Amino acid sequence: MSKLLILIDGSALAYRSFFAFIRNPLINSRGENTSAVFGFVNSLLKLLQETSPSHIACVFDTPAPTFRHKIYKQYKSTRAKMPEELVDSLPWIKEVIAGFNIPIIEMDGFEADDIIGTLAKKASESGFDIGMFTGDKDYYQLVDEHIKLLHPKTFEWYGKDQVEKKMGVSPERIVDFLALRGDPSDNIPGVPGVGEKTALELLKQFGDFNTVLNSADKISKKKISKSLKENIELARLSYQLVTIDCSVPIKFEQEALSLKEPDLKKLTELFKRMEFKKLLEKFSPTLNGGERSLLVNTKGSYETVDSISRLDEILGMATRKVEVAIDTETTSANPFLADLVGISLSFDEGEAYYIPLKHDDEKANLPLDKTLERFERFFDANVKIIGHNLKYDRQIFDNYGLKLKTIYFDTMIASYVIDPGRRIHKLSALALDLLGYRMQPITELIGSGAKQKPFSVVPVDRATFYSAEDADFSLRLKKLLYSQLRRQKLDELFFNIEMPLMPVLGEMEKTGVAIDVTFLNKLSEVYGEKMVLLENKIYNEAGEKFNINSPAQLRVVLFDKLQLPSSKKTAKGGERSTGVDVLEKLARIHPFPRMILDYRLLMKLKSTYIDTLPKLVDPETGRVHTSFNQTVTATGRLSSSDPNLQNIPIRTQEGKEIRRAFIAKKGFNILSADYSQIELRLMAHFAGDEALIESFKRGEDIHRRTAAEVFGIRLEDVTEEHRRAAKTANFAIIYGVSAYGLSQQSDFSVKESQDYIDAYFKRYPGVKKYMDEIKVFAREKGYVETLLKRRRYLPDINARSRQAREFAERTAINTPIQGTAADMIKLAMIHIARKLRTKKSRMILQVHDELVFEQALSEKDYLKKMVKEEMEKALTLKVPIKVDLGEGANWLEAH
Repeated sequence: MSKLLILIDGSALAYRSFFAFIRNPLINSRGENTSAVFGFVNSLLKLLQETSPSHIACVFDTPAPTFRHKIYKQYKSTRAKMPEELVDSLPWIKEVIAGFNIPIIEMDGFEADDIIGTLAKKASESGFDIGMFTGDKDYYQLVDEHIKLLHPKTFEWYGKDQVEKKMGVSPERIVDFLALRGDPSDNIPGVPGVGEKTALELLKQFGDFNTVLNSADKISKKKISKSLKENIELARLSYQLVTIDCSVPIKFEQEALSLKEPDLKKLTELFKRMEFKKLLEKFSPTLNGGERSLLVNTKGSYETVDSISRLDEILGMATRKVEVAIDTETTSANPFLADLVGISLSFDEGEAYYIPLKHDDEKANLPLDKTLERFERFFDANVKIIGHNLKYDRQIFDNYGLKLKTIYFDTMIASYVIDPGRRIHKLSALALDLLGYRMQPITELIGSGAKQKPFSVVPVDRATFYSAEDADFSLRLKKLLYSQLRRQKLDELFFNIEMPLMPVLGEMEKTGVAIDVTFLNKLSEVYGEKMVLLENKIYNEAGEKFNINSPAQLRVVLFDKLQLPSSKKTAKGGERSTGVDVLEKLARIHPFPRMILDYRLLMKLKSTYIDTLPKLVDPETGRVHTSFNQTVTATGRLSSSDPNLQNIPIRTQEGKEIRRAFIAKKGFNILSADYSQIELRLMAHFAGDEALIESFKRGEDIHRRTAAEVFGIRLEDVTEEHRRAAKTANFAIIYGVSAYGLSQQSDFSVKESQDYIDAYFKRYPGVKKYMDEIKVFAREKGYVETLLKRRRYLPDINARSRQAREFAERTAINTPIQGTAADMIKLAMIHIARKLRTKKSRMILQVHDELVFEQALSEKDYLKKMVKEEMEKALTLKVPIKVDLGEGANWLEAH
């Protein structure tokens, strides 16, 4: 087939793509359902690969009524409304098609099959072979010698023989068959009483549609005969409805439909936006250099250092440079367990050097002691060190007694500062995204999962390319990222907060925290006994034993046996939800859901912390060493992992008990320093609301004051219930929640919630003004900022999807507050760490708005005064900043 035209039924393919993922939808970090877009792209890629067309077009239906609606008002009236997620996806699908430079054709008054039918006939007359990419059986009527159907599910071609085998009639009789039988999916009536089998029998006996109608008297089955006679007009109407109109007023323009090269830059941006990582990797390596001036297409020149004399030459050249990129290769991702396998250096773009130290091929290794002696001198030469995730490299060198003193630029942190909403700040992702270069994946060298090998087994020549590439591209990316930081005025945030914080976090990780393993072991037994007792209570209440951890079995007990109301469905599968939010609501009307919630909490605490923390104690230090993640949260806050210490519950007694396990070594105790109501204080600052500011200046309990103001009662008459309600509402409002959202978090009804919000804004009009103004700012700029100019981009602030847009608006309201709180505590940590350099006390944890210290008893007075002072003066606000201090033998006592 020299000239092949592929005509895609875009509407049908979009539906098929969406429903293919209906049980397991793809949801990106913005909460958007990207299933339809992903499925459409993959079908399109396979189509292009399988068919290699010379010409192509994608045809869509429009919402406008067609001639079929005019002659039969019930046409397609039984079809379910298009899912909102699919409606939101259609514009993105069309952008993808445009990115492939495929023409999109749609015309009011005509369906996609009419347009495809017309183009197919005209193209056939011009000597083309045509493939109609659709699963719609209506298209079978168009199949002939040159026009075939290609099914998007099986990629099977349907010619005349395949159609007849599938349908029982030839393509010429498809319309006859559908007119007699009808089509429930389009609400086409057909002849009452005539189903698929009868329609086939009638056509086999009489030949065609008109002959069947004219031969009603000859039909032996009286019911069918009578129905045909009584419904001739209905049958003829059905015939009109199922017939594809091949006379749509549209030209067949060969050149316009010719297959063109895709716009790879546009597709890359779209796939980034959709978070299609695999598609990004597939497309970006083929980018050409015409699109971006900084695009990299050539690999570097990399050298294995094979002697100490050559190493001396290289380090001599490096010392004369202003900036040098460095990278280490090790045996473990955990810096406290890792052995150094090799080091790479780069100080000229496109060139890099690899020093092998501990490969299995011992002949290729340089002597470790002599190499480290030279690097110790090199690190004293005041060369600015560049790298990616330098906190890790810093720790590796520290394990060998070397101090990486002149760390200057970390490309991972720079990427995060520039765009904290980016989900992945890996070096390979940045090279792919910013330079259009696909780096070698580590998995190609050491594998992954259970079969993963240590880096030491990698042959030195292959290790050289991989490691040198890392150093080379760290150097290349530094230039690009530095210019972006300067252009966006983010360089002060980067150099004054994030880079100085990195070694502080490294020291905290190295110090670790002492854990009372004996206490945790006893607590595990206690919680295990509690779970058994609770299990029995649950079984008694349910009247049967069942798997408490099985949503399916719990669903039956909750909604079928106990007849509790069910209103929410799961995103995956559409089953009745047994999520926490559902159980919390049901717990208000029945004791059983609360038992389930209590059981889940005990199980989570036991498995996540009580039984796990003892296993994470380092055998050499006797302490747990968490990792503080600087480039994860979009707000600027830190997170922690292995273990995650940010999520230990503090509101329940069970959660509090776990904090009792965090202890101090002999001669020390635990000091906790916690910002008091920092987000509300920051809201007062940003909003400039006089009443709120004055309340903080007077040192009032802000929740009691708000309760008094909003409920219209005297301060002394505020009950704990009033205060609790006000506290919930205060924090909910600064997160920009709606009346419905507040009702879900409190005991208020939707109306009561709205009344509360209205009263709150009347009392604190500055807060409402701030919320309105920050949304306008975000819509105009596309981002919001903290006091220190940390940015968070909000790509959905003007989204078509209401759900996505409202989420972006709530984010716009809260991000400056949360982000500024993060900046404050980071500044405080930097200043405190400097003052602790000569002290015995150490900062060991940062959790939300709290800093935790292992405090030398001999330094108590100094430390408490210094910490409080540094935290409270980190930033100057319109309201006073208050830090609550506590100390004790363990974290719970201190808190």
